[in-house]
Amino acid sequence: LLALVVGTTSAAFAAPVSAATVAGPVAAASSPGWLHTAGGKIVTASGAPYTIRGIAWFGMETSSCAPHGLDTITLAGGMQHIKQMGFTTVRLPFSNQCLAASGVTGVSADPSLAGLTPLQVMDHVVASAKSAG
Repeated sequence: LLALVVGTTSAAFAAPVSAATVAGPVAAASSPGWLHTAGGKIVTASGAPYTIRGIAWFGMETSSCAPHGLDTITLAGGMQHIKQMGFTTVRLPFSNQCLAASGVTGVSADPSLAGLTPLQVMDHVVASAKSAG
């Protein structure tokens, strides 16, 4: 999976932004493998066109603060299944309350996630997406 889109359900992000609070253009990512735009197209680091085929893996915006289903499948297994279905992008909705939480629930099929904070689980999701390709 080439890209991971992280979303939020927080109302704080719905507030209008004034021109005074915008810092200006963001520098292009310099890490290899990152997507960027060229004109009106999204392209890979090599310049090849990239088509987003997205799916949302919900759960980090719920009280479990972890992607749903990890009580029955591993994170790596879930990412492989997403890739096998042809998706190239995972949207990971989250709640700001989960980022402040000290732990997650509903991850019994993947013991490597037990005892982690929601932010650490999110890091594992990103790493798993990268590993899945």
